[in-house]
Amino acid sequence: MTMPKKIKTLLIILVTVQFLNCWQKQDHDITRPLIPNYVFNGTAVDIDSRENLHDISIKMVEEYMLYDVDFATRIVKTDSNGFFQFDSVYPGNYTFSFERDGFYINEKRITIGHKDTSALLEVPKIFIGGQFSRGGSAYPALAITGSEAWKITRAKDLLHPPWPDIQRDWFTISKYINYHWEITDWLRSPLNKKVIKSMAFGRDGVYACVPPDTLFVLNRWDGSLSGNYVLPVTVNGIAFYPSEKCIYTCSKNSIYKHEPDLPEKIENTYEINTPDLSAIAYYRNIYSYDNSSFLLRKHDTDMSILETFALINEQTETQINKIWDMSFDGYGNLWVSIP
Repeated sequence: MTMPKKIKTLLIILVTVQFLNCWQKQDHDITRPLIPNYVFNGTAVDIDSRENLHDISIKMVEEYMLYDVDFATRIVKTDSNGFFQFDSVYPGNYTFSFERDGFYINEKRITIGHKDTSALLEVPKIFIGGQFSRGGSAYPALAITGSEAWKITRAKDLLHPPWPDIQRDWFTISKYINYHWEITDWLRSPLNKKVIKSMAFGRDGVYACVPPDTLFVLNRWDGSLSGNYVLPVTVNGIAFYPSEKCIYTCSKNSIYKHEPDLPEKIENTYEINTPDLSAIAYYRNIYSYDNSSFLLRKHDTDMSILETFALINEQTETQINKIWDMSFDGYGNLWVSIP
């Protein structure tokens, strides 16, 4: 018996609708699966004492997401045991930083894969310093004693050069007056166009290090050259230790104590566990700065580490990263020059 045409048409429509509903459901399940997410957690400890740190804010910001998903910036705090945890973290690249004493420091990148991730966060203390920026130079070596500062400067980088020879290097002499540095004089540098990496005031004058291994001594009153030494090591920084009446220098992973009356002779060598030691300075102790980890370290007389700091620019309240040279003033304030 032949099916009536109207009934046949109705059945075809019903089957088609059911088929489309099934197809849409199948399509939804295939093209929009649940996006995998994981946990990122860990513990925050003091970098020196290894004590767990509570109430440390940790900020996590997306950089690149593997899936098409939004990840709002998140901030969590460590608990009484220093533990922190981010839930529902999607695979991708992130930056995270942590806050101590009101400053966010040590921004790092982390990749979250298709698994839970844990990290131990070593948190340094905070040290507030200043950026010394009177006059410009590609290699701004800096030396300070009391409230007087010497800094190497190319005359063309000054707003009002003192002499027409703008291609010559000069020492700008600055005084700390009313909480800022003012240029009060200029001295012609006898080390014109030499790359001076570091300077320090000492008992014999002003010491200037020119890599890889030359130490110059300058007359404090007129900047003239009064001596030079070839050192047995490569030097990146120099500091004068008044009570020991000797200089200390540093290479990328060592600090050297020199003999008091023979600066070209090394009395002691101290190996420092850092890949890029770039500057040292003295104020009651020797301090060193690492341009790789961006950490300032305070040392005892055996050059063991007493304290580790993140260096904060007092003007911008942000962490200072790479520096060229550093020096303390007579009040114990640390000043750095930026290349």
